[in-house]
Amino acid sequence: MNQVAASIHLRLINVSCASCVKSIEAALKALPGLEKFNVNFAQRTVTAQGNVTQEQVIKVIEDAGYQAVELNDSDSESPEFSHMKKLFFKAGISGLV
Repeated sequence: MNQVAASIHLRLINVSCASCVKSIEAALKALPGLEKFNVNFAQRTVTAQGNVTQEQVIKVIEDAGYQAVELNDSDSESPEFSHMKKLFFKAGISGLV
C-alpha cells in the first residue's frame, strides 16, 4: 500500500452526536502519519491530510465503531440536511395555501 500525502474526504454514516465526533477525533489522533484532520458534525464529514491512505483512515473510524465512505463531489450535503431542506420547503409551500 503506497502512502501519499493527500487530502482525504469522507462521509460519516452513523454519527448522531458530539460524543460520536469526540470518539472519532480520539481515534484519528492516534493514527501515525496523519498530520491534520477535521471532523464536521453538521455536514457528517471528515477531511484528513498526511502520509496515510484513505483505507487507513476508514479503518480507524470503523474500529472506533462508526462508518465512513468516500465523499463524492456530488455529495455536497449530508442526507439529514437534504431531508430537512425538503421538509422546510414543503412547510413553506403549505403555508402559502
